[in-house]
Amino acid sequence: WKTQNPVVVAVRHEVADFLSPVGYVLSAPARWVKSVKDGFHRRAFLSHRNQVLEEENKMLKRWRLLALQLQSEQDAIKKMVNYVPYPTAVSKVARLVLDTGDKFSRNYIALAGVKDGISVGAVALTENGLFARVIEVGDHGARLMLLTDYLSRVPVMVGEKRVPAILSGDNSLKPKLIFVEKDADIKENDLVLTSGQVGVYPSGLAVGVVASVKQGDIYVDLFESGEGLEFVRLVDFGLSDVLLKTECQE
Repeated sequence: WKTQNPVVVAVRHEVADFLSPVGYVLSAPARWVKSVKDGFHRRAFLSHRNQVLEEENKMLKRWRLLALQLQSEQDAIKKMVNYVPYPTAVSKVARLVLDTGDKFSRNYIALAGVKDGISVGAVALTENGLFARVIEVGDHGARLMLLTDYLSRVPVMVGEKRVPAILSGDNSLKPKLIFVEKDADIKENDLVLTSGQVGVYPSGLAVGVVASVKQGDIYVDLFESGEGLEFVRLVDFGLSDVLLKTECQE
């Protein structure tokens, strides 16, 4: 096989051409065994996957029944107390532009405004949760105040016991909870939601989780940091009148 003699090379090619179909025929049983083995593996995988999907389907059905039950109870309670729902929300998706006009805070401009049905008091949401609030609005743009802004104050409720507090921004990535009751039962990973108090934010918007509780200082990991964010959903819940009256009183 190492010689380059033309006669030897020619004979080698003839032998290879002759043995190729023979080898293919002789390897047929091995290919069949491999095919059967791969088939068993595929069937085993599909069987396991099917069992997982069946369990997930059963769990989703249980959650659906629970959701229907809760919805029914909620509708009954609303009828009993003559519940007045939020006005119909106006929702627009807008591109974000970083505003460099303020040296002491990080603000964004959303490219949607009055012409799009957005007013002061609208909230900026992402798929992760609450991001900011509209503090100024023009015809085609709205200035946002982030939750981390040093002027931001968000009424929230914390944990299963819905402990009331205020989320206070300080231009850091982890805003602090203030005005918390001394004996409040708050621990790490407790969920933080907007409380709806004062009427600045609607109730129940996802904010973040408690990051740490040390020596009375409670800091929050926000669900939405804004890192790499290009688009945001502006939602106007019709709270501008409440917001303006509240700010006038302050």
